Amino acid sequence: MTGSVWPHIMPVTQLTDGDAVPKTKTLLKTLLAALSLGALPATAGDDADITPGSKIAYIDAVDHGQTRRWQLVIAEADGSEPRAVMRSDALLMSPAWSPDRRRIALVAYDRGQAGLYLYELASGALRRITFLPGINGSPAWSPDGNTLAMTISDGKGNTDIALIDPHKETKTFDDVRKLTDSPAIDTEASWSPDGRRIAFTSDRSGTPQIWLMNADGSEPRMLTREGQNMRPRWSPDGKSIAYVSNSEGLLRIARVRISTGQTELLTQGPRDSGPSFSPTGDALLYSQSGHLAMLTFDGVPRVMTSTAMEVQETDWAR
Repeated sequence: MTGSVWPHIMPVTQLTDGDAVPKTKTLLKTLLAALSLGALPATAGDDADITPGSKIAYIDAVDHGQTRRWQLVIAEADGSEPRAVMRSDALLMSPAWSPDRRRIALVAYDRGQAGLYLYELASGALRRITFLPGINGSPAWSPDGNTLAMTISDGKGNTDIALIDPHKETKTFDDVRKLTDSPAIDTEASWSPDGRRIAFTSDRSGTPQIWLMNADGSEPRMLTREGQNMRPRWSPDGKSIAYVSNSEGLLRIARVRISTGQTELLTQGPRDSGPSFSPTGDALLYSQSGHLAMLTFDGVPRVMTSTAMEVQETDWAR
């Protein structure tokens, strides 16, 4: 469930096998913690020139006694040399590398209110870019880096996908362009590599499934149909989408072929989440029961690091 509206509101560590997907209204009540955001000082030149595929980012939750803190971590692609670049006393979620690999968009909370923030890798600067009431979630960069898709809410438990300009502050709904407008929960946008289509999660069919639409919001169609499916991520060749499958009480990484709709399970669970393709498409980064893991397409999953305490969401710099 990691990365959707549902885990955007509930930490993955609060979920148990077989949990029904909760509704937004109930989950919003859990967001009461005050936020103490801290972007750690950057060393001059740190991460200023990142080559595609050389770095990964993830959210890690660390317990200090009875207190939990969240941190944004950047590491080498093999999971080595992890470095926390941002820490918070409240939830951090949904890290998303910009296409130029100079910024990371993510969700953070200030006095219980969600906002999208941009973390600048070279300087360590942190800037809030959305100030909308309700949910500000699931940032996803367009391939050209000029647009962010995000999840917004209407205050009645309904969520939609909208587009914003990441170079400006988004303060009112007049500053967004809505792509969906249904009574369902629409969330978790993911752009196709050519920028022409967007995959997203929606429960408009009655259960969360992976849907596709054109980049202007037209011609939505359901891509998956069995179980509960969420957190879509396009493969670099645009031929398939990885996602989180919730079925038989197990959270597993799966893949669906765009042309045929054929699905296949890639991991065994029981608590796998946050898939992210490598730039070449030959591997998937994900969270395996809280540990950072990689699945190469020889079918052998590998736990990458034992230092991360509770990895919740991942993204591979492309």
